[in-house]
Amino acid sequence: MKTRALIVPLAAGFLFPASACMENPVVGEEAPQALEVVGSPGLEGESPRGVYVVFDAEDAVSEPADPDVGIAFAGEPIIIYMNKTGGTYTPGANDSRNNRSSIPSTTSTIPAWSVSAAGWDQVMTCVKDLWSPFNVVITDVDPGQTPHFESVVAGRPGDVGMPQGVGGVSPFTSDCSTINNSIVFTFAEVYGTNYQAICETVAQEVAHSFGLDHEFYCQDPMTYLGGCGAKSFQNVNAPCGEDQARTCACGGSTQNSVSMLLSRIGPAEVAPPDVSISRPQTGAVVGPGFVIEANVAAQQTVTQVDLYIDGVFSSTVNTQPYVFNAPTTLAMGDHVVETRAIDEGGNTGSAQVSVTLSDDGDPDPDPDPDPDPDPDPDNDIGGGTDLIGSCSAAGGGSDHGFALILLGLGLFLVRRRR
Repeated sequence: MKTRALIVPLAAGFLFPASACMENPVVGEEAPQALEVVGSPGLEGESPRGVYVVFDAEDAVSEPADPDVGIAFAGEPIIIYMNKTGGTYTPGANDSRNNRSSIPSTTSTIPAWSVSAAGWDQVMTCVKDLWSPFNVVITDVDPGQTPHFESVVAGRPGDVGMPQGVGGVSPFTSDCSTINNSIVFTFAEVYGTNYQAICETVAQEVAHSFGLDHEFYCQDPMTYLGGCGAKSFQNVNAPCGEDQARTCACGGSTQNSVSMLLSRIGPAEVAPPDVSISRPQTGAVVGPGFVIEANVAAQQTVTQVDLYIDGVFSSTVNTQPYVFNAPTTLAMGDHVVETRAIDEGGNTGSAQVSVTLSDDGDPDPDPDPDPDPDPDPDNDIGGGTDLIGSCSAAGGGSDHGFALILLGLGLFLVRRRR
């Protein structure tokens, strides 16, 4: 019978089977003392599972972090470096700029992941999508000495002394603070081509370094639960836990992953709506009550588009198509037409055109008139002459042609009989 045990090594060190350790470890710096490992490996035949290793904050963090904000380099987007080429990592307080990690107890080398370009694109696209609500930049180009979080996506758990069944690991502080310049590991080799699972493990391990615990909630990547489709960070007060609900690592019975990440990273920088006016074109001569049509592209949902004429509000449209009619009371002459789009985040984008209002103008100018597909309708193949035998393809014409053929054949037979 298979059994599962929560991995809880204390001050004596990791209590992993000897077979899980590296065959020829290289002694490096002294590793920070692990307080415990939270989580458990997947059993044989099960999916791998992510875990996190708890350290005293002073031992695990190379730069001080505020538990509430957590980012020593706040203000700029947080860089998350997706590293599929592996590398050699020495023990010590976490510092991605110098390949120093609190996870391995000895100097450890992670071999590169031989993933196809298409497979890597899937992983990168998925990771970018999962982290899109937050102020981060996802890159697979090494930032070097620029502060960043590093997600190593390569190798196997034994490469850093972890047992089989572990799919990923991250350091975690005893006060749930952010570990700046953290290095986390997703052991891609144990997942094969399950790129979705790799992506979700990356999300879980990186989030651990921002102080997030496991959740007993299937839809969130912080969970061990499966069978509910692709996961995303949920704006839900979910219970913490692995195979059952428990108290969260830093107190309380629930955790909201979106709320925590927003408080520690901040929301994504959202571009304002991109607005254009397709009709009328700038410089157009338009008639009374002329039509205005705006096109809007936005990262967030557009809640309204407002029409302004000469800087004065005129009307609002809340759903597509964004089409307006100018007030019929508008005076003749030159006017500036402006449309302003507002998204759900309050971001505003606008566009404007200059027009001349005249009684001789077109009230509904077509911005892209279709060319006449058939300039000579009297020579329409479908309704005029058939190209075969120069006979009409229309019903009556073909009947007359057939009758002439029969008449000719009859005359020929009469002459033969004579």
